[in-house]
Amino acid sequence: MAKQWIDSFYIRGKLQYDPNTRSYIPITNDALLYTVKDTETLETTIHIMEKPIYEFYVAKKPQPFQRDSMPIDEVRTVRVPFTMKDREIAMILGKLPEYQWAKKNDGIREYNKMIAKNPNIYGIDTNIEDFYKTKMIMENLSPDGEQTVAPVYNICFSDTEVDISNYQEDFPDPDVAPCPINLITNIYAVTKEVISYILYDERVSKDQQDVVEHPQKFIEEYLDPMILKEGFKFKFKVYDNELSMIRDYFKDIHIRKPEFCLWWNMAFDIPTIINRLKRLCKDEKEMVDIMCHPDVPEKYRIVRYMKDPQRTMFDTNDDDEDDEDEKEEDGRSKGAKTRPPPSRLVDVVDISGYTRHMCQMAMYSNMNKRFLLKSYRLDDIAKKVSKIGKYNLAENGYSIKDVNVKNFKIFLAYNIRDSFCQYVIERDTRNMNNCIIFTSNTRISKYHQQSQVVRNEIMFNMLKQNKVIGNAVDYGFTEKFEGALVGNPVLLEQLGIKSTTGQQTYVFEDLYDNDAESLYPNCLIENNITKASIYGRIIDIQDSNGNSINNPKQLGEELQTIDQSIFDVCKTYMGLPTIEEIIYAIENAAIQAAKQKSA
Repeated sequence: MAKQWIDSFYIRGKLQYDPNTRSYIPITNDALLYTVKDTETLETTIHIMEKPIYEFYVAKKPQPFQRDSMPIDEVRTVRVPFTMKDREIAMILGKLPEYQWAKKNDGIREYNKMIAKNPNIYGIDTNIEDFYKTKMIMENLSPDGEQTVAPVYNICFSDTEVDISNYQEDFPDPDVAPCPINLITNIYAVTKEVISYILYDERVSKDQQDVVEHPQKFIEEYLDPMILKEGFKFKFKVYDNELSMIRDYFKDIHIRKPEFCLWWNMAFDIPTIINRLKRLCKDEKEMVDIMCHPDVPEKYRIVRYMKDPQRTMFDTNDDDEDDEDEKEEDGRSKGAKTRPPPSRLVDVVDISGYTRHMCQMAMYSNMNKRFLLKSYRLDDIAKKVSKIGKYNLAENGYSIKDVNVKNFKIFLAYNIRDSFCQYVIERDTRNMNNCIIFTSNTRISKYHQQSQVVRNEIMFNMLKQNKVIGNAVDYGFTEKFEGALVGNPVLLEQLGIKSTTGQQTYVFEDLYDNDAESLYPNCLIENNITKASIYGRIIDIQDSNGNSINNPKQLGEELQTIDQSIFDVCKTYMGLPTIEEIIYAIENAAIQAAKQKSA
């Protein structure tokens, strides 16, 4: 039976200060919590590895410099508890005093940079989760040497609503969560279940009771035909209090064990749930026990929400559905030209259990990085991908502020349709499946960090060749080099090759492209070039008459616009024929061939 690593997170051991020894002593071990899916039975199991062991490598013979890789038979393997890794390396290199000084004086980052350059130590900077994920992949390779993946994943799609009918400000801050959650809908893709969790409201109690007692009537009258075509099984549950409602939502998740729960703009929903539970529960332990799966021992039940470090650069904390802040065309706030767009920010939430909660909006944006859309609102993306948008409240004379009181059934239909929009976006794009494959041997929570994904993929391929990877080394080059990298004008071609239609193009057989945006040290040395020595950049290419032939900036902008035809771009900037011209050339050639044959 082949197994696939699904998700993981590392839990640091807890320390307690001992006044007798004047030091901190461990009261719980560190652990690695991870889930594994059987690719044949499709069953997912949860595992906890206490005091995980880490492996790094020491060259058997002294090396002159830190190499990109080393043959496995030229190094010896050192296995040590992960928490003792840095100390063990320091002891091997005779750097224990430096290591101890760095720990006491907040200098561990610079110390690690120094150690990474050592020519005789390898594989010391792989994340512990990625290390074990790679290990499992290597143990479960298919006969042709490829990774084993499951044919389907258990995914659900959730959306919450909060009661803002009496809230005086624009929209509640999720970090404060002043308004009660009054509705949650979760769609389970595999079992085709739609479950709505409804908070009892005396103002609309008759409508709520009617939905529960006559669900089919509500479904047929209020839900879109596209939803009905999916053959969902619907459940509507009403709760007397908010805590019971949220508890039951997580209980159903614990029973069904989806590997992934997707939210559109998770930066609102999950912090709201966490902070509402903090208000409602008697203590943090009760909150953690509600959200974490009961299969996890109490000492390893963790709930932690980590905002993307770049999120604090923004005036607002998300790309919210109701965010009316003035935006640039690329979705960023005014005055934030150099900042990443909000849709690309990836928050991470660790909840001990079988389920990884993820932001579907961020995933859609990051998995389609070629395009930067004007809007990543759920309504716009659902219409673009699946031809169905959110329920239009304004069209029926309602707003999100009052619809839960004025017409509860439309409010419920609105919430269900939000979750359905998420469902069809994943159904039609398979972004979650693609994300799992793309991340390969990198932990799923870091899918958006391409440099990390690429480096781990290199490590994986080296292991298949019986090699170990070198360390990521920061040489800290700041020196400016004199000179320049130039091409011999005599050797430069003036005209490109001809297309199949006989047109002259700007496509050349031999092309040298040096991307100077992010240079490795060997590139700096070999080409004698740094960012500091760049004289300028090409902003326009003109012919002898001064007419613009190729504007790189405009080309870059057009390549990032999904509505721009790639054929038009190639026609404008590369002189390639359009589809119509290619079809005409083929038809003309066929006619000429027929004439020659008849002659």
